[in-house]
Amino acid sequence: MPDFVVIGGLYLKGRDEIVGHHTMLLKGPYKDSHLVWSPVRLKFVGSDVAVAEVATEITFGTDKRTTFATIVLVQHGSRWLITALENVLMSGPPVGPPPPK
Repeated sequence: MPDFVVIGGLYLKGRDEIVGHHTMLLKGPYKDSHLVWSPVRLKFVGSDVAVAEVATEITFGTDKRTTFATIVLVQHGSRWLITALENVLMSGPPVGPPPPK
């Protein structure tokens, strides 16, 4: 089950929470946004575990944010799946507190 800590500090557990949160964002503040991911580094910590570091830039309306994400991937057969991701705000409009669950 994947975990995701978003730039505002909200902790999402499992695919349903992650998809639900991003569906809400794409219908609201990130509607018509553009996201660019730029790989920084990939480090294998085992034969079936890797850590990826990615810089991102998202443009939405007149605002722009940059973030830095650390992603833990685990190999399942021939597929690599994200098991954990933490995204940190580097620049751009401040992010409000996470909404209550």
